[in-house]
Amino acid sequence: MARNGWQIVVNKESLSGALSRVLGAVDRRTTMDILRHVLVEVQAGNNPGLVLTATDLEVRASTRCKVSVGGGLNGSAFTCVPAGLLKEVLSGLRGEISLDFDARKNILTLADADRVFDVACMSSEDFPSPPAAWQSACCTFKP
Repeated sequence: MARNGWQIVVNKESLSGALSRVLGAVDRRTTMDILRHVLVEVQAGNNPGLVLTATDLEVRASTRCKVSVGGGLNGSAFTCVPAGLLKEVLSGLRGEISLDFDARKNILTLADADRVFDVACMSSEDFPSPPAAWQSACCTFKP
């Protein structure tokens, strides 16, 4: 992860569409708080993107959308955002959205031209890794 965090810009419709594609895998009735979260991976480089991943430990869903990555990030960076809260916040934003992650405070700030929302995140280290068997049994669906 970048030393103090990262900043990206993404179209609201693109991010909302990506989130809706993985929400079905979010476990809303679990006692494991991390399963109510979406793993957010920001990828810098030649093909910058934002990968959202959700799991209920039986199903794992991932999707990607294009973004513009600000300075200070090389490679990839991760955090976990509450899925329901992210959906709610996105419904109140319009157009191009800035996502600014403060790694020291573990806070994701989402903003458009008129509004700003701060969302407390969890460490990506708490997000479950897929079992090795999933690698051979994986299928990909393209929108």
